[in-house]
Amino acid sequence: MIIRNKNLWFLPVLLMLSACQADGSASHVTAPRLPVEYSAQSITSNVQAKAIVRWPDAFNDAKISALVDRAMSSNLSIDQAKSRLMAARALNASALASFFPQATMTSLAAAGSGTTPKDDFSRRPVQLNLETGWEIPLFGQSRDTAVSADMETAMLETDVKAAKLAVAAEIAAGYLHLRALQQMQLNNNAIIGLLEKSANIAGNKRASGLSTVDSVDSVNAILQEARSRQPLLRTSIQDTLQQIATLTGNALPDASLLSGHGQPIISAIAVREHPTDLLRMRPDVRRAQLLAFRAGAEVGLAQADLYPKLHLSGMVGIGSPVEGSLFGLMGGPSLQLPIFDYGRRKGVVAARRALFDEAISAYRQAVLTAYEEASSALRSFEDAKDRTAQTRKQMEVANRAEARNKLLAHEGLIETQAYLESRIATLDRQRLLIECIESEGRAAIALYKAIGVSPELGSAGADTVSALQIKK
Repeated sequence: MIIRNKNLWFLPVLLMLSACQADGSASHVTAPRLPVEYSAQSITSNVQAKAIVRWPDAFNDAKISALVDRAMSSNLSIDQAKSRLMAARALNASALASFFPQATMTSLAAAGSGTTPKDDFSRRPVQLNLETGWEIPLFGQSRDTAVSADMETAMLETDVKAAKLAVAAEIAAGYLHLRALQQMQLNNNAIIGLLEKSANIAGNKRASGLSTVDSVDSVNAILQEARSRQPLLRTSIQDTLQQIATLTGNALPDASLLSGHGQPIISAIAVREHPTDLLRMRPDVRRAQLLAFRAGAEVGLAQADLYPKLHLSGMVGIGSPVEGSLFGLMGGPSLQLPIFDYGRRKGVVAARRALFDEAISAYRQAVLTAYEEASSALRSFEDAKDRTAQTRKQMEVANRAEARNKLLAHEGLIETQAYLESRIATLDRQRLLIECIESEGRAAIALYKAIGVSPELGSAGADTVSALQIKK
């Protein structure tokens, strides 16, 4: 009994450990210690954050937000998680029913061949009884049963949140990929057009003896490579459209997504929590906490089985239960004492304690995994952002060089083919920028997912927003 209370006493500490602080007084249930700077520093920013209520809005693209909203209400995986939660809530309401007084109405009609009256009430020909019973919860049984049921419901609530977060992240990433593919398709079409002009010029020069066969073959090889990308891009676009349709619970792709659209650009990484509280938002960390809490409650239930059980029972009836009377009542207490069961109950207690220890380890692992993923996601986002910035600078240089070559070609100072080559080089650089913008957006989505921010609301529902910039 003392051990059970000690375990349950420290279980509330588990609910505080999501802030990633170690508690030396209960070292066997504390979360692993994380870097001090992660929990001590304040939030700073090197970007201008906007008042973003939900992270899908950070891309400044109404279509992303609309698709996420649609998926929240129509995605079938989310519907399954919601149905499991509704079932758990229905069962939770009756979790303590066995510890409340029970009443059952029974009636009996019996016939026999004998004519001798019987005083045994159980053999009377007609009976109508109201039977009552009550198992009085002792040694914390009702409390631990309620805790176990509540934790089961709470875990399924986190499952719903996890499903929503996973679906929102997948659909947002799919949308970014779709828009990048469509931009790639436009870019490749432009490259093909320029290469066809360049191939014609090279062919004319070859016919005039002003160029070699190798130069013509080189241009044609690049042209064929560009043309070979077209069917791959079309297939990828169709696959992505179908993926988005499936995530929104539909078989047919959204026709409004077929037309080309500019790439969504992440404006800022916006959260409303201090870094010490970020991991608390992750559904898997929260679920691990709740699972440990439930495991502790089940230790208490197993230990309660080692001690006596007290039952109160009674009967009120017509035709029984008092001899010589058509109406009467009877009842009384009964005490069940576990004496000898070959160690079965103690084995259950030992098993529950082992499962409790396993749940603590699982919680600690969940914290470490969450920190690893959040840290990695932040580094990936910062790297993707830096690559995008560098590619934009290179794009500016390429645009200036192209503008100069265009002017020179117009003045007849360089050949048209030279200008076409510079234009193709600019489009190649633009293709890299398209990839970088998509990578940056997907890295931002991965970061939001890693820190567990809900797609429906901000992290804490505050009115102000700060940009997340954790020092590495």
